[in-house]
Amino acid sequence: MEHHRFLCGTGVDINSPPEFINLKPSDLIQLPDDLLASFISENILNQSKSGRLSTISIVRDSIWSPGLFRIPEIFRQNDVPWLYRKTTQEENMVIKYKKMQTYYDYESIKWDSTKIHFHPVMDEMRKFTPPVVETNR
Repeated sequence: MEHHRFLCGTGVDINSPPEFINLKPSDLIQLPDDLLASFISENILNQSKSGRLSTISIVRDSIWSPGLFRIPEIFRQNDVPWLYRKTTQEENMVIKYKKMQTYYDYESIKWDSTKIHFHPVMDEMRKFTPPVVETNR
């Protein structure tokens, strides 16, 4: 039983691989269930209404977690738009390294280009040259 809003205009294209966001194991935190409400209050509810879009990312298709079921209820009570989605390849990899407590270097991972999109690297030698502006004064 899923009670969430369908959001349009989010800029998310579900037919394209997600962008690489350079997530790191230190970016992930684990919250005890009794801190969920205060965490949401301090990190989401204090944002302007337009900045409150939230996503609940789930590693597995089936999961049972009392805390996970409390989050949408808190969002509904506070009019926070939200949606469920599967974790991305990048998120899964970062979770794996965090659990293993080993050094994470995204450049040493063989990424599946059908599951993640990297922006092209700009040529560092190509510097911006401002145009010449003629002034007739």
